[in-house]
Amino acid sequence: PSASHFYLNFMVLQWVTHSMNITRYMNLIKYLAMRPIVGARRAKELCEPEDQDYYGLGSRSARWTIMLTIALVFCTLSPLISILTLINFALCRLIYGYLVVYAEHQKPDLGGVFFVQQMKHLQTGLFIYVTLMIGMLARRGPNYGPAAIAVGALVYKVWVGQKFSVWFRWEQLPFEEIVVDDEGSAGKRPSRSSRYAQPELLEVEQPEEGGDTNPFAVVA
Repeated sequence: PSASHFYLNFMVLQWVTHSMNITRYMNLIKYLAMRPIVGARRAKELCEPEDQDYYGLGSRSARWTIMLTIALVFCTLSPLISILTLINFALCRLIYGYLVVYAEHQKPDLGGVFFVQQMKHLQTGLFIYVTLMIGMLARRGPNYGPAAIAVGALVYKVWVGQKFSVWFRWEQLPFEEIVVDDEGSAGKRPSRSSRYAQPELLEVEQPEEGGDTNPFAVVA
């Protein structure tokens, strides 16, 4: 209970940090400190962008993954943490949905690298959850029978985690998916546009005897 209750308080405390982030107080402090020295316009330029070591996509992805992992690990021992985590991520959707789109400096799109890392870390979190449940069953059960049964889930989790890390491709498409066209066949796809001919390379229409020369007239 001491550990689970600590993380209940920890999850509620995260609501406060999210609410502080929407104020962008660090950028405001830097702006107010530099404005008397370099002027308002230059101070605005210097206070942007926000510190990427804490406010960047990678750092935020790591913290959000930790919060979800905490909920997964303790959801059986302390079911209340599931509700608190749901509220936490609802606030994240509201606050960071505004900050990333409207307020903060535009961040680069890496093509899903952080999302894949989040999924891998959640797989590790599930491994910790299964291990914790085995320990609880071994400690509080009447014998080691329930814990021995739960070990089967641990073996399955190791296999699924390895499958997730090795079998799934996300950085490049398989060759079979590249050669297959929209209709499901592997043949060469027909051209979707009409024939293109560069006008400068077409035969120029010869002018009639005594007629005007039009250098833009071409033979279709």
